[in-house]
Amino acid sequence: MYAASKLCSHNTWELHQMPIKASYCDAWFAACQADHFCTGFDGDFFSCAGLSKNVDKEAQIMNQTWGAVSRGIAAADNYARETMYRMLHMAVVITSTVAVLACGIGGFLIHRECQGKPVFKPPPFRAAPSLMGAQQYLELSEVS
Repeated sequence: MYAASKLCSHNTWELHQMPIKASYCDAWFAACQADHFCTGFDGDFFSCAGLSKNVDKEAQIMNQTWGAVSRGIAAADNYARETMYRMLHMAVVITSTVAVLACGIGGFLIHRECQGKPVFKPPPFRAAPSLMGAQQYLELSEVS
């Protein structure tokens, strides 16, 4: 009513002579000083409703684009994780297989040695003195 009585065409939403404490205004300013408010070309806060539709469309496009990108990143992350688990599984299987084969071959060699039929026989030539103890070397040299 005040704005109409003074023939004001702008800021009709303001309240004339409303008592507000300065500390309240200072706190509000400090809390909102980095915020951005939409205003139309005429300076009216409520005229930006038409502008916000364009902004909303742009925001929706950006959300769809980044949503697709983030879904692609998540899919790549899942694929990498699954590949890592497969490789870890293969490494465990291969290591276990090698360990079982080594134990089996070792058991076979020990069994043959105990039967007196060694798989690996000593060489037919006489061993060099550096490969045997000094006492054995002296005994062999006395016999020959």
